[in-house]
Amino acid sequence: MAWKPEDKEISEEEAIELAIEESKEFWIYSNPLFTAFKNDKEKTYYVTPLHSSFNENGWLIYFVDFFDPRFEQIFKIAKIWEKRYKNFGIKTIFVYQTTYSFFKDKSTIKKWLDEKHFQFPVYLDHDLSGQYAFGLKKTPSLIYYSEEKIQTNFVNFKNSNEFEEQLQNILRSKNPGLSLPLIQSEYDFFEEVFKQDFKKDIKIKCYGSKTNRFFSTQEQKPEHLKNEEFYFSGNWIEGTQGFATNDIDALLSFRGKFKNVFILATHRAPVGESAIISLDLEDGPVFDGYCGSDLTIDENTGRSTVRLKDKLFYHLFTDLNDESCEIKVYFDNAKRAPVVIHRIFFCE
Repeated sequence: MAWKPEDKEISEEEAIELAIEESKEFWIYSNPLFTAFKNDKEKTYYVTPLHSSFNENGWLIYFVDFFDPRFEQIFKIAKIWEKRYKNFGIKTIFVYQTTYSFFKDKSTIKKWLDEKHFQFPVYLDHDLSGQYAFGLKKTPSLIYYSEEKIQTNFVNFKNSNEFEEQLQNILRSKNPGLSLPLIQSEYDFFEEVFKQDFKKDIKIKCYGSKTNRFFSTQEQKPEHLKNEEFYFSGNWIEGTQGFATNDIDALLSFRGKFKNVFILATHRAPVGESAIISLDLEDGPVFDGYCGSDLTIDENTGRSTVRLKDKLFYHLFTDLNDESCEIKVYFDNAKRAPVVIHRIFFCE
């Protein structure tokens, strides 16, 4: 029997150095500040600081999926609050989560963040251990972490004034005479989302078998879609924020009676490019009179297209007649520019 040395016990300092080295792949724009892990024996999640600054400062920690339609507004308020509270020893971290496997590569994420001039430390929480270790059940969420514990939290970003007031109360409890900035008027995260008076939000019904959270096309499309029904073909992922694809052969088809159609969509196109979707109305191109403000006719191909850019809402169709019609959506460059359809809205 070959001899082998016994496992050597390591010191706490050596364990921290090892954890720092192993955690580097999960951090962007920062050396590891903490690590989150699950103790399988205790079935409990823990956070371990890896740098002294994590316990010395207060931290606004944002837990968010960059595919979430609220991300752009959350990013804006993070920059505002960073300026307002950095002189009070409060810094910012983003904890990134996603259910979409094709957007977990670190270099891809960093390239996209670089385009947005993103400079906050980012922790890649692919297994959600960070979320669970901080005791959160829902995202997007924001916590104020100080003195090795969560002081207050903010879920779903529905009332920023309330959170800022709680934050200032905590700061003044340590120093009653502290001169803090006036709480600004409510930041409207949903100004663009709710500026339309939508009649209804059709929930999606899916046809085809689903394996490992992917849609497949093993079952045939129904000969005729009923009103308010949807059909997916190609490879799709159903995530918490909607339905995503990076398949150039993917198709989304739906039927209904409506005058105006909008989509709430986000994309991850490479720097300098746009995600492109094409639409057919009853198996043909869309007449100019039916094109919404974001739908144009491509002069080279004759197809009706929308270029997804930085905004969330896109007006696809306007002034459709009262007859039931079928709309088909194609994703022309999804392999390079994955698309997430969050919602489809119909209104008068």
